[in-house]
Amino acid sequence: MKTGLVASMLAFSAYFIPYLFVYNPEYLMMGEWYAIVFTVISGALGIIGIGSVFIGYFFVKLTIIERLLLLIGSAILLSTDATLNVVGFILFGTVVLFQWKKNKQTNLQPVTKEDVV
Repeated sequence: MKTGLVASMLAFSAYFIPYLFVYNPEYLMMGEWYAIVFTVISGALGIIGIGSVFIGYFFVKLTIIERLLLLIGSAILLSTDATLNVVGFILFGTVVLFQWKKNKQTNLQPVTKEDVV
């Protein structure tokens, strides 16, 4: 039962991928090269962020505020507006920076499978 729950939480972010292809043609490698690179990077970070929100860990355990910021930032990263994507990068980067600093300060051990659920 635990394995199915964790697998469902991880796979939830994959449900967004077909919609990304429909709403943003850069995912199909159509358009200028810089737009394709920007779109693919923002999409990958958005999917990673949503997966982290559902699991509850990035480098260390996410707080509620970090989860909310990461969810909002990741959702914005999946949008088609480049201006909004910059806001998403800022929110995503802020959470990553806090998580990285928290991990360095506490010197925590890596997450084990018992910690996930």
